[in-house]
Amino acid sequence: MESKSIDITNAERIFAIANDPLFLFKRLRDDFAVQRVKNTYLPNQIIDWLNQNASQSPTTLHKLVEIYVYLVALALYNRDEVILLLKDFNLPDVRWGNIILQYIKNSLKSTSYQEIKCPPQLFSGVRQN
Repeated sequence: MESKSIDITNAERIFAIANDPLFLFKRLRDDFAVQRVKNTYLPNQIIDWLNQNASQSPTTLHKLVEIYVYLVALALYNRDEVILLLKDFNLPDVRWGNIILQYIKNSLKSTSYQEIKCPPQLFSGVRQN
């Protein structure tokens, strides 16, 4: 995948003050660059980009922050779009990469619910507004 030019200046500022991976994740999630990646690429394209660009330890701050921007963008997709792509994916050479990745995987886990239908008589004594 050919990378389009995405301004990550603000993301670099966020990284400069980040003292832990979850702080970085939460701040980047709302960053324009992450939104732009999400709106520009499909999840499989982002995974391909990460495979190409994070296969070795990044050598510049810019490249490291760019990797985090693409990684966090995956968290903005619907669970069904990314959960299988992330199943065996990891970032061993990126500081905080696997921590953020695990957080994304955990936050994408599905939840279940059960609808309970009650007979109308059950609510006959309940005041409704």
